[in-house]
Amino acid sequence: MNCLIRSFTPTRIQTLLAVLLTVLLSACSSNPYRAGYPVDRQWTVLPVAAPSEDASIQVELLLTRALTEHGITGLQHPPQSWIDDQTKVLRDAHKLKNASQWARQHGIQLGLTGIVDNWSQDAANRPQVTLSLKLLDIQSGATLWTTTGSSEGQPGVPISEVAQTLINTLLDSLPVTRKSLSDIGWFTLPTWATMPSERTPFQ
Repeated sequence: MNCLIRSFTPTRIQTLLAVLLTVLLSACSSNPYRAGYPVDRQWTVLPVAAPSEDASIQVELLLTRALTEHGITGLQHPPQSWIDDQTKVLRDAHKLKNASQWARQHGIQLGLTGIVDNWSQDAANRPQVTLSLKLLDIQSGATLWTTTGSSEGQPGVPISEVAQTLINTLLDSLPVTRKSLSDIGWFTLPTWATMPSERTPFQ
């Protein structure tokens, strides 16, 4: 066993450790939000697709309120984009595309959007809401987080109140952190790696 250990010279050990560090650091850099989505990043609420324009506007306002309650402040909002000469599906897609482009141009990192599948009242006047939320990496367009849920209220309860409760519940599963990316220590280099001149020589 002693012979095997001694056969690894300091240079070889350093090379192996350097390779290991490169692999680990590469894995960490592939997902900068492993520890959660920092509240001090630049966030925006992107257009929401819904059965009606009124529902879209209401859900976007409710998302803004809910994100603020979850510690995310300083939300920026894209300008309104009105497209009248297409079907609603295409209008919603173009509004999201225009808002995402605006956010990229302004250096915004995270955008929350959603799709409302049900925004109605049944025969007994019970409000019903079904929606999905999606967090996007604005710069790459990648989906970072998504969730879906449904809720039903008592007869006569405002549908916006049911939607707000549902949104708050769904966002409770969104992993956020109050630390900025620069403060999150995903991987701390050992002393010998940061100060090679002061390493203890191998015996």
